[in-house]
Amino acid sequence: MSYSKPPRTAVRPAVSRKKAGRYACPTGTTGEQEFEDSQFLVRMFKHEFDPHAPWRRTQNHLDIAVVLTSESWGSGDEKLGGMLLSDFLLTLAERREKPRFVFLLHSAVKLAAGSGQALDSLKKLEALGVRILLSKTSLAHYKLEKEVRVGEVGTMMDIVNWLCKVGKVVTL
Repeated sequence: MSYSKPPRTAVRPAVSRKKAGRYACPTGTTGEQEFEDSQFLVRMFKHEFDPHAPWRRTQNHLDIAVVLTSESWGSGDEKLGGMLLSDFLLTLAERREKPRFVFLLHSAVKLAAGSGQALDSLKKLEALGVRILLSKTSLAHYKLEKEVRVGEVGTMMDIVNWLCKVGKVVTL
């Protein structure tokens, strides 16, 4: 959708903000309009505000859990899969809205015990209030219990309980 350049209207300095607001989109059309006098330029535009829009929420955590089951994303080339998963976590950490949980199962627990971009992204997510939960069984299998650098260790009961409390589960 494109908008043409808004019309310019001179407004006397004595005109109040309330009166100036009447000039905004007088025909009910969408788009911007500008009002100016010798000292001020006022730009107004009509917008439909959604009270449920993401930027209106007080909390930036969605009712979502992300479950990672591998240290790479997809099958085939492991190096590419590792890059894709690292990029996914980086993008997730940079988004305004974040999931409530990230669960690391199977070989994905290596992400919390290793180094690199994926670990940095997980640390950033945790610092922003996302709960990172690691499978105790998976950590024991890979002998990584003492090398965990991010998140908290949980039993399968913990993981199942939290998974049942979220509205949506995304598995990679």
